[in-house]
Amino acid sequence: MSHKILYFDTETTGLNPITCGLIQFSCIIEVDGKPLSKGNMHIAPFHTDLVEPSALAINGHSVETIKSFEPPLAAHRRLVKSLSTYVDQFDPTDKFFIAAPELKKKYGERFKEIPWESVAVYTYLTDRVGVGLKQLLAGNRKWKLELVSRNDLMSLSERATKVTGIPMPDEFEKDAIEKILG
Repeated sequence: MSHKILYFDTETTGLNPITCGLIQFSCIIEVDGKPLSKGNMHIAPFHTDLVEPSALAINGHSVETIKSFEPPLAAHRRLVKSLSTYVDQFDPTDKFFIAAPELKKKYGERFKEIPWESVAVYTYLTDRVGVGLKQLLAGNRKWKLELVSRNDLMSLSERATKVTGIPMPDEFEKDAIEKILG
């Protein structure tokens, strides 16, 4: 299996990922340690995207300029076509791994010894589980894992409640709800 890494950088119309849009996507595609492709796309924001003046001051573009960039759907098609050159979309084992650059930096030359299956598991744990855990900690205003207790958690299914003994949302604040409703 080839070692495929996608390094990328973006510019946006602001800091809020929900209301602001992508206006630049730059990338380098590396396969087996060799940079094979470089790309830089300027993308017009959607008409509903918020454009913050502070973001434009940082990236040096005007509203008129970014509106003249490539339409978002055309840019998306072009990016997918470019990435398809290096990845078979029908092969579930043929992927770019977002954590590969982090592991490459951490392990240096020893990175080549790490099986791609391990990179995939690490990527899943840091990208999916890690992000969810950070959101949980932020939501509870507890910034260290050791500060979180079972009282800070809720089960999202009856099965999880049976397995863990952690209540579901409707049971979690049952006393408070009953006080409110009288």
